[in-house]
Amino acid sequence: MGVGAKMFTVAGPVLVYGISSSILVGLIYLIFNTQAITLV
Repeated sequence: MGVGAKMFTVAGPVLVYGISSSILVGLIYLIFNTQAITLV
């Protein structure tokens, strides 16, 4: 049980930062992609 708790304390921030950064990159890509479409 201690090993599982230690594993989640390590994986928790990694998951949070991974998901939030992927959302941020996705929004930036969406913004630039729509600008490219409107320019063409």
